This record gives sequence, C-alpha cells and structure tokens, in this order.
Amino acid sequence: MGMGAEFVILGLENQSHVHYAMPLRILLYDGLNYFKEYSQIAKNNKREKRISNTEFLSGFKKTDRLHPVFTIVAYYSEIPWDGPKCLKDIMLPMAPELECYFNDYSLNLLQICDTSSYIFHHPDVNAVFDLIHKVTELPIAEIEAIKKTLTL
Repeated sequence: MGMGAEFVILGLENQSHVHYAMPLRILLYDGLNYFKEYSQIAKNNKREKRISNTEFLSGFKKTDRLHPVFTIVAYYSEIPWDGPKCLKDIMLPMAPELECYFNDYSLNLLQICDTSSYIFHHPDVNAVFDLIHKVTELPIAEIEAIKKTLTL
C-alpha cells in the first residue's frame, strides 16, 4: 500500500421491512466490495509486474491488504426486527461437532425503534435518535420545537 490516507468502507442498508435473508445479502455485498478492491490490486500488480512467481496466480502480493468493510443495516420500522441476525440463523441444523468450523456472518443492525439501548457519544447524534424514536409518540408541535434545538 502506498503512503497517505487510508480509509474503511462503510455501507448502509436502509430497511423499512424485515428481510429474512439479510445476513446472506450483507455477506454478498461485503464480499463483492472486497472482491472489487482485490481485483483492482491484482490488476495493478500484474500490469506493473510487481509480483513474484508464487504471487502470480492470485495477482495479490504477500504484503497486499484490503480495506475493512463495515455495513450497517438501519431498520426503520416500529415493529421490532424478528429476522435473522447472523448467517447461522438461516442455516439448516448442523451437527454440534461441526458448528465450530462454520464461518458465521453477523449483522450490524441498528433498530431505530429501539434507540434507547444504544449509547451515542455525540449530543447531536443522541438528539437526532431521540427525535426519531419519539416521532410516533409526540405531537407535531413538540417535534418541531425539538428540531429547532439541533445544531446540525
């Protein structure tokens, strides 16, 4: 990797309804992001002939690294999420002795209706999520008054 700024890749999947295959969907999105970055690195390595004989097949050098991908599923329904939260939740039963070999994939699920269980360290983020949480409980005039106090 070159010198300079490094980034992480943040994905946001907005959901207003439960998607009962969401762990698989997020696994695919994240995997495609990793594959896209890997392909670009391999293409550059091969074009610039920067790889050894043992690295030729993959096009990926021993020292190459990918950027981490973090995908958050923001769920906006008033009905609590009752879908799977990890890949294992949608798998057929497996022998207990094989479970330790299974590569599970968990969701980073943000349930907007349950923001009281989250801890946000920035007061404006707290205010926004409090407003979202209360939107169904408060009269419109009170919501407008709260919005005026935000400094976004």
